[in-house]
Amino acid sequence: MKIKRIIAAALSLCMVGGALTFNAPAVSDYSITADAAGECYTFNSTSGQLTLKGNVVLEEIISFDEKEKVKSIKAAKGTILPENCKYLFGYFSQCISIDLSNADTSNVTNMSFMFNACYNLTSLDLSGFDTSNVTNMGWMFQGCNNLTSLDLSSFDTSNVTNMAGMFIECETLTALDLSCFNTSNVTYMDGMFGSCASVTSLDLSSFDTSSVSIMSFMFGGCESLASLDLSSFDTSSVKNMEKIFDGCRNLLKLTLGNDFGDIVKDYCLPNGNGWVYASAPSTVISGSAEFAEFKNTGGTYVQYGIDKKGDVNCDGEVTIADAVLLQKWLLAVPDTQLSYWQNADLCKDDKLDVLDLCFMRRMLINK
Repeated sequence: MKIKRIIAAALSLCMVGGALTFNAPAVSDYSITADAAGECYTFNSTSGQLTLKGNVVLEEIISFDEKEKVKSIKAAKGTILPENCKYLFGYFSQCISIDLSNADTSNVTNMSFMFNACYNLTSLDLSGFDTSNVTNMGWMFQGCNNLTSLDLSSFDTSNVTNMAGMFIECETLTALDLSCFNTSNVTYMDGMFGSCASVTSLDLSSFDTSSVSIMSFMFGGCESLASLDLSSFDTSSVKNMEKIFDGCRNLLKLTLGNDFGDIVKDYCLPNGNGWVYASAPSTVISGSAEFAEFKNTGGTYVQYGIDKKGDVNCDGEVTIADAVLLQKWLLAVPDTQLSYWQNADLCKDDKLDVLDLCFMRRMLINK
C-alpha cells in the first residue's frame, strides 16, 4: 500500500511540474497550407490558382507535380511565354479557368498540344494573344471537351502550316467563328474538327485550302453538323481525304465550289435518302449505297426530301415544332440554327420575317 502511495505522489508531482521537465508537441486546431513557387510561377494551394510571371520556362510548368490541384491559371502582367509552348498547359485536367490575356506571345512559334487534355476547362481567355509568328497549332485544343465557346477573333494564322486536330474532341463546342483565319499556308488539316459532336454549323467560306495536302477525318464525328459552306475549298493539292465526312449523319446541306472535286465513297459522306441538287430536289444524284458518290459541278446539295415548305427542322413533316423553331430564329435566340432556311420562306421572297411565321401558323391550323 505504501508503494502505491509513493507512486501516486510521484505522478501528481509530474502533473504539476511536468511543464518544467519536458516540452510537449504543440497542437493546432487548424491546418497549415503551404504554397509552392518556382522561377516563373506561384501556386496557392488553398484557392488552386497557378499564377504565371516573368519569362515562363516550359520545363517548369510541364513538370509541375501538383497539376491535379490546379483549378485556375492566370498570367500576371509582364508574363512572357516561351517560343516553344508545346504541351505547356497539357494535362491540367482539373483546371476550370485559364486567363492568358496578359501574356506576351509575340515570340511563340509552336502552340501544338498547348491545352491538350484540359478536360474540365470551361473558360479560356486568349484575347491578348499575338500569334503572328506561330507556325504550328496542331492538336492545340485537343480534348477540351467541356469548352462550350472559344473566341479566336484575335488570332493571326498567316504563318501557320499545321492545323491538324486543332479542335479534335472539343465535344461541347456548338459553334466556331473562324472568319479571321488565314489558312493560305496550311498543309495539314486532318482531324481539324474531328469529334466536335455538338457543332451544328461551320462557315469556312473564307478558308484558302490550296496548299493543304491532308484533310482526312477533317469533319469526322461531327454528328450534329447540319450544314457546311466549303465553296472556297480547293482540294487540287490534297493527297488524302479519307473519311473527311465520316459520322456526319445529320448533314443535310453541303455547298461546294468547282475546285472541291467529286464526292467519292472514301469520303464517307452518309448517303441517307440520297443527295440532290438544291435547284433540282426531285432527282437523286448520289446512288443508293451507304456513302454518297456524285460528280461535283459546284453549288448547293441537299438531302433528298428535306425540300419541303414549312418543314423548318427538316424532319420530314410540318408540325408545331417547326413554328417554334422559326419563332426562336426570328427572335435571335442563341444557338438557333435553320438547316435549310428555304423551307421557312413561305412568302417566297428570299427573306425570312414574321409574315412567314404567320403563313406557317395558318398552314398548321388548316392542317
